[in-house]
Amino acid sequence: MLLASFRITVLCGAFWCLNYFASEGANPNAGIVLTSAAQLFIDDYLVDKADRVVRRPHAAQKYFPNPVLTYTKPWEGHCVVAWGSVLYDQDEKLFKCWYEAYRQNEPREKQSSFLYATSKDGLYWDKPTLNLVEYKGSKQNNIIFEPKYGLDSAVVIKDFEDPNPKRRYKMMYYVMAERKGPQPGPWGLYTAVSADGIHWTPSQEPVVKAGDRSGFFFNPIRKAYTFLSRPGTPAPSTNVHRWIGIWESPDFQSFGKMHPALWPDEADGVGTEFYSLQPFVYESVLLGYLEMFYHGEKDRRYRRLDTQLAISRDGLQWDRALDRKIILPYGPAGSWDGEWAFPTSNPPIRVGDKLYVFYQGRRTFHWGTRPYSFEQQGQTYEINDPAFGHVGSIGLAFWRVDGFASMDAGKEPGTVLTNPLVIPSGDQLWINARSLGHIRVGVLNEQGQTLPGYSSEDSVSFTGDSLEHPVRWKKKHGIHELRGKTVRLRFHLQDASLYSFRVR
Repeated sequence: MLLASFRITVLCGAFWCLNYFASEGANPNAGIVLTSAAQLFIDDYLVDKADRVVRRPHAAQKYFPNPVLTYTKPWEGHCVVAWGSVLYDQDEKLFKCWYEAYRQNEPREKQSSFLYATSKDGLYWDKPTLNLVEYKGSKQNNIIFEPKYGLDSAVVIKDFEDPNPKRRYKMMYYVMAERKGPQPGPWGLYTAVSADGIHWTPSQEPVVKAGDRSGFFFNPIRKAYTFLSRPGTPAPSTNVHRWIGIWESPDFQSFGKMHPALWPDEADGVGTEFYSLQPFVYESVLLGYLEMFYHGEKDRRYRRLDTQLAISRDGLQWDRALDRKIILPYGPAGSWDGEWAFPTSNPPIRVGDKLYVFYQGRRTFHWGTRPYSFEQQGQTYEINDPAFGHVGSIGLAFWRVDGFASMDAGKEPGTVLTNPLVIPSGDQLWINARSLGHIRVGVLNEQGQTLPGYSSEDSVSFTGDSLEHPVRWKKKHGIHELRGKTVRLRFHLQDASLYSFRVR
């Protein structure tokens, strides 16, 4: 067994977390109003001071028998792409995967199809025969959608808030029609709706003239369906070609003007571009997988793509996170994910004590039909083969729950002091932490004075490894008497890692 316990929890997704953001304060100096959601240490939003404690980013750990879903059918060509979504359906107790088959060596209008697969555990996948779309004279396949001009970068969400069950599933996708010429095609971003995620009704026209690689989610803070894509114009100040713009809609039909969101800067290096930003709700914050494309010919990463993390508090203003560290790297040259590694367009799925992150891996460099020789450790590799085009599969990687980053202290004790926090209607402070030494917690007022009974000396020391450890003090086992009050928390760490905390 991969895990001792196969308990699956659907994390805060597009619509399940509206209350998580309802009261959270935007100004740390006025007191951050906590909710029951986990508070992460991905940035300095919570942190006033850190002494002898450092933030440590954590890359996702790849599943050893990867890939978990690959091309096995003629209609999949040699590349199944995780430019789609993997969701866990609590009602059906089933993993559902919407993915793209990319047949790059076929005519442009026949290069891509949208497919559907299911799994009970996320490791072994079934490709059901659906009899919906014809491929080379037969409908005996798992293709569910194939627009006339071909699609790209489709994202599926399950919308529990829409009162119309026929719109329960929603999809954004890009139509790959020609943009230029005497008769340019109807290119752009389209929408589609479905009652079951299999039978789709698409929009007749593009709702946004942008693309191709794009992201989509429902923003619970602004209550808006949100597309993130390439505006098609040079980025502000840097003139980079690939960068991120945002379009919003209250009804999934009419989208407003573009908001500039995020673009590379000089620190990223010459030729670095943002291929896409895939946003998702995670506990108390909005996160995004940032797809990095290295286009500089002198860059050792030339024509490769990997993943960083971005963060937002409102879904419009996005920032780089974790000092721009790579959270999902590509593998060794020539391996199945040796040139491209990027997650699917959905939140990670909690299974037991892990977060499941499905991702696409490609063994071919960008522009798969162009031959490319690559040297690594004295050996020359011929990666791309024009006869095949892109070659790719879908793999799985893991994070610890809340494990994107931690605040770490070594043998020398250190402290983390938070900004002012307004305690919600909860009874207990919980920490997600690992400690070989100790973790203790003191509670202070806004001015930094320790509250009686809540000193670090009164705190019961924690040693061990727990996703949810209740913090207690010698004479106070909870914090119910602090409800509605503004306090600061001071974490005392020695040989320990603190991933998150919450009050509930």
